[in-house]
Amino acid sequence: PPSGGVTLTNFPALVSLSTNISGFSYGKFTAPANGGDLRFAASDNSTELNYEIEKWNTNGDSLIWIQVREIPDTNAYIWAYFGSPVETNLPAYATNGSTWADGYAAVWHLDEPGSSHSDSAGYNNLAASVGGMVSSNGVIDGGQYNSGSSANYMLATDHPELDGMTNLTLEAFIYSIGSSSAQGLVSKRVSGDVEDDYNIMIRGDLASQLEFRVGGQATYLRSPASVETGQWLH
Repeated sequence: PPSGGVTLTNFPALVSLSTNISGFSYGKFTAPANGGDLRFAASDNSTELNYEIEKWNTNGDSLIWIQVREIPDTNAYIWAYFGSPVETNLPAYATNGSTWADGYAAVWHLDEPGSSHSDSAGYNNLAASVGGMVSSNGVIDGGQYNSGSSANYMLATDHPELDGMTNLTLEAFIYSIGSSSAQGLVSKRVSGDVEDDYNIMIRGDLASQLEFRVGGQATYLRSPASVETGQWLH
């Protein structure tokens, strides 16, 4: 749960279903092949919640993102249902981006084995691995590994939802191995229109500080401490 007395609303929370959970079994599902009969409800045990399955693994852990209506700082819980003989198909909201509908412009899980990566936010901002990017393990599921060459990167298709942001949040799980040059993490460049530019990078040329820029090069924030290497950071 969040700290500081803050209540999160319409927040995509990650839930893991596992064969290690006492009393849980994929054999109890009506549609175990894809979890089509899985449903979630809010704490009132009535309001159905949007969800997206990132990974479904009947031999181990399955990863599901659930759009929880409210997450208070204490005593937060939801209900999970499965085994219905009637509701055996995945609902439309499980694949159309509804889970990320509250302000998310793009979401890439990077769990696909190939070079094409889908956008879960529903805007079809497909991302493609370019150069020597390699599929790798991430914190949650998949990831992409860059050996450090500027010729390796991921390129996403453009969409109006990614333009003209005055308030935005960029998030990523990163594992840095260190560099003496600047390392871009997430960025957008619009030729001739710096107002739509934004990026977050590790300034290897400046003691590996984390830097966030928006609206061109004039406005930026820089972390006072260096980004640690050899561990996952968010």
